[in-house]
Amino acid sequence: MTDDDGDPVTVKEYLDDVLQRSYTAVLGESNTFRFSNWQCVLNGSHTLKVVANDGKMDSNPYTLRFTKSVTQASVTLAQPLEADDQITVMVLSVLGSIPVDAAYSVLVTNNAKDDAPVWEDATGDVKAGVNHLFTNQTAAEGFAFNFRVEVARGESGQGGYLSGIGGAFE
Repeated sequence: MTDDDGDPVTVKEYLDDVLQRSYTAVLGESNTFRFSNWQCVLNGSHTLKVVANDGKMDSNPYTLRFTKSVTQASVTLAQPLEADDQITVMVLSVLGSIPVDAAYSVLVTNNAKDDAPVWEDATGDVKAGVNHLFTNQTAAEGFAFNFRVEVARGESGQGGYLSGIGGAFE
């Protein structure tokens, strides 16, 4: 960004006409639109707008239009949860709104640190709200728990959301 007479420039960034950030630009350097909450932006048409002001007047707005269309999600732990002993049972709850026709699965593992973890399908147990008993009894790198929840939009096109995942293991 540059200013002909070197005045400090304040930049305002908007998402759908709602101010997201205001900052003093570093002249002569590239400045990037930053918005950390993309997950909260709903599917549909949106507008990003940037306006600069050098203390004398606003620039013409620079406007970008985009359409967000997320049709699937996958959630897992960044790092598995280690255990002192063999993990034999777990319970998991998935909170949110998952349409009836969505493709929805819950996979769990009790040897998440191994090179090839054994993933077990716990979808039925999670939907029923009951414990899942692990069939795997080995862990070359020590027992550690992880899950993978996957959801894909169904034929109806109805959207949904995940608001939380919780549980326990022993």
